[in-house]
Amino acid sequence: MPEQNVNSTFGSLFLGGVVTAIFYGITCLQTFIYLQYNSKNDTHKFKLFITFLWGLQTAHLAFVVHCLYIYLVTSHGTPFFTVKPMWSLSAQVFFPCVGIFLVQIFFMLRIWHLCKQQKKVLFLIAIIFIFALYSMVIGFVYAAKVTMFTLSYDISKEAIIPESYETDKAAPLLYSGLATLAAADISIAASLCILLFRNKTGFNSQTDSLVTLLITSVTSTGLLTSLVAGACFITYLIWPHNFVFMGIFFVLGTAYYNSLLASLNARPALREKLNADLLILSPEISERFVAHRDTSSEVVDTVETR
Repeated sequence: MPEQNVNSTFGSLFLGGVVTAIFYGITCLQTFIYLQYNSKNDTHKFKLFITFLWGLQTAHLAFVVHCLYIYLVTSHGTPFFTVKPMWSLSAQVFFPCVGIFLVQIFFMLRIWHLCKQQKKVLFLIAIIFIFALYSMVIGFVYAAKVTMFTLSYDISKEAIIPESYETDKAAPLLYSGLATLAAADISIAASLCILLFRNKTGFNSQTDSLVTLLITSVTSTGLLTSLVAGACFITYLIWPHNFVFMGIFFVLGTAYYNSLLASLNARPALREKLNADLLILSPEISERFVAHRDTSSEVVDTVETR
């Protein structure tokens, strides 16, 4: 096994844990703002959905803190290669896998709804669903495989940890899982951008600027989560025996959830802009624009959450 460096092992996990904790604080604030002020028009089921996602983030952070405490406190001063593999490090993967999949399912339903449930879109949604499902299943398999190994590992019988916690055997799965995750993300963002562009009215530049703003938001958010997934892929490819990729993975699930909540909480301001644009139109154009108003409002309620 290659010689380990504390900066690329414990250091990476520590930094990833700190960023995750910061994101979790933002998550709690945004969840409170959404449930308290911006969820009046949403169903109880959707509120439960948001609450469940928050619960996943809470459980994920608890597992991250547990593994960091064991590595950095309980095992303080113990060389890396003699520290018992910690099950919570691999088990925490389950929570972001579920959360990311649910968020992606939500946006697939938004695409279906925004397309007026046209059957020709089913093929695209099916492809995105396969990508999302595959990445979740691969995450489950990887987490289960490594967790079972860590639980069965006996440090009293083995002088050092087998190479990379058996992750070398799971490397092809991890590569494909991260690649399909990024592919699903890009596909969702691209689909929503195209649908938004088609909803431009052409009647008023300010209203069209709102759609442009939504397209920018969709692109930047989809790009952010894709970059995080891509960073996990690249760092694991370059440093498979370090924890750099895992430190980045800590942040992945919270990045999805925070971007979703930020967009949900932006809806009131976007609705106000939409209504203001309608008021400044001339009567003739307003009659033509009102036919598009429901669609534009629907865009605000659905697409900008991505």
